[in-house]
Amino acid sequence: MAKLPIQEEIEAARALLEPYKLALGKVAHSWNHMQEQLGVLFCMVAGLDNRMGMAIWHALKSDRSQRELLQAAIEAASDDEEWTNDFPKAKEDISWILKKVNKLTDGRNSAIHAPVFSVVVGEPELRPNTILGNPNAAKLRGKDIIAEFEWYEEYFDSIKGFAAGVALALMGRRRPNSVWTQWPDRPRLPTVKQKSAREGLEVDPK
Repeated sequence: MAKLPIQEEIEAARALLEPYKLALGKVAHSWNHMQEQLGVLFCMVAGLDNRMGMAIWHALKSDRSQRELLQAAIEAASDDEEWTNDFPKAKEDISWILKKVNKLTDGRNSAIHAPVFSVVVGEPELRPNTILGNPNAAKLRGKDIIAEFEWYEEYFDSIKGFAAGVALALMGRRRPNSVWTQWPDRPRLPTVKQKSAREGLEVDPK
């Protein structure tokens, strides 16, 4: 007969889930703000004010479709020789942003949609619930879930910051005396090799 968990085990399981819930919320929060910043970047590339540009951006209900819109905008803008001369790094750097975001989209989806439970028999740990064949949960099997989520959060925050710097540099064309005319350097993106994404950074290659 299966042994029912005692109250102490139930409380321990609940406590183990709290940092997971917090880390999961941070992933969603970072992603949402990064995606919104890409919308502002779209406005700058397309030469639209935020009111018009963001109305177009939010008319698309898929995050991926929104990013495809930004890719189309940078392709069109870079056909303008004067624009390209003003912003020689724009096409390459914005395409790099989109490549990096698309690379982690699958991981973000797994984080948001994978059911996770806590095990307190023996060594307490978090495990993805793969019993019913959930494909998102399967992608988290064998991983340190909290460290993985910390990585996503740090990664998305880094991309958001770079996208904001690029948008400000593009805005500088409209405001010649603006201090935001300098093109930013690509960020040093975190890796997931360490326990915490905040412990050690390395350059993420192209």
